[in-house]
Amino acid sequence: MTDINLMSIFADGSVELGLDFGSKKMDGMAALFQRIVLKFLKSPGADALRPNDGGGLQGLFLGNTTNTEDLTSDVADIIRRVRDGIILDQTDENLPDSERLYELTIRNVSVDHGTSTLNISVYYRNALQQEAVNTLSI
Repeated sequence: MTDINLMSIFADGSVELGLDFGSKKMDGMAALFQRIVLKFLKSPGADALRPNDGGGLQGLFLGNTTNTEDLTSDVADIIRRVRDGIILDQTDENLPDSERLYELTIRNVSVDHGTSTLNISVYYRNALQQEAVNTLSI
């Protein structure tokens, strides 16, 4: 299990969304997870040909994070858009089965109000039936 921090908050109060996977080539489950994270970060409407493509994760910052049921529902919508977008992308790409998404679901959504951190734990499986759980922290 790998935790990925998607947002950095600096001492001056500025916020930076992004991630650094390093410069090494990724394959298999690591490449699949990278695809998932990048799709989470993509804003719907960024692609004129596919306006609904992207998770739009940054939109969660605009809403209220005190109601866990609403937050979980919002994350479920994002997961659905991410899954559908990746599956659609895969129809046009020649990917090895180790990098081909088969299933993507929410495991857990939690908010740490002390650190203002949103944790989204996701379960995913590739076409070879290899599975993993990772947590995205925002």
